[in-house]
Amino acid sequence: MRHAWPGMEKRLADLVMTVRGLPASRRSISENQPRGVAFALSAPARVSDRAGVLIWSRDLLEQDLRAEATNVQLPAITGAPRLFISYRWSDEISEDTLVDMLAGRLYGHGYDIVFDRDPRLAAKGLDAEEVRDLMRGCSHFLPVVNGSLRDYLDGPRPAPPSALDLEWDLARRLARRRPPLKWLSLWIDGERLPRALAHRLHVDLRKSPLEALDAVFPACRFQVLAYDRGGRLRHRSRPVERVQLRATFAGVSARRNCARCEIVDVTPRQ
Repeated sequence: MRHAWPGMEKRLADLVMTVRGLPASRRSISENQPRGVAFALSAPARVSDRAGVLIWSRDLLEQDLRAEATNVQLPAITGAPRLFISYRWSDEISEDTLVDMLAGRLYGHGYDIVFDRDPRLAAKGLDAEEVRDLMRGCSHFLPVVNGSLRDYLDGPRPAPPSALDLEWDLARRLARRRPPLKWLSLWIDGERLPRALAHRLHVDLRKSPLEALDAVFPACRFQVLAYDRGGRLRHRSRPVERVQLRATFAGVSARRNCARCEIVDVTPRQ
């Protein structure tokens, strides 16, 4: 479905919102915005009337999309994890919506995620292979466990290998590198884990998905450090949320005697 996004723009965005119980976008798509950015901004970034939670942080999403379009990027963040979210499409709309909610929750909390339904990837028009290759720069592999995935893994392997098989094969190989790709399953449905994941770390999200996710991945906090030309630390910002980071970085960079800035993830995690 991702391949169709840029060409269908607002009609597909409104369809996705309607299927998931979300209001259609009332915001017109500006003619002077890049086409992919305009579409991605019309993707689900609303409050669900049914669930009462924000799927994607519109403010943060707009910041990132505009920065991408204008090639104004923040430097790499020291100590920040990068999460690759792997899942199998489900026939249950509620399960696919939950996957979107988990991804949106992580993104809104400030995590760097790779998720093929991420509106930012839609703006770039990446195909499945290009998205999979992003795993090489990730620190964690997060397979979402539901009935569809369990049935697929318990069945015979298709020939040629499916996109999911290729994804998992790469994740297994990257788990043997140094530093290794860390596996952490997000268990959202079913009485048991698949055999392939039974002995790996997991988070049980079946009863309280967002609360359980927050316990492992709390909202990120970042500090911006300013150094002078001699490499001496001159300023340390207060810890800020991801949505405040660009403004904080700009302010610290403009300080007198600031020759270089560094962003550090200072989030306390388990």
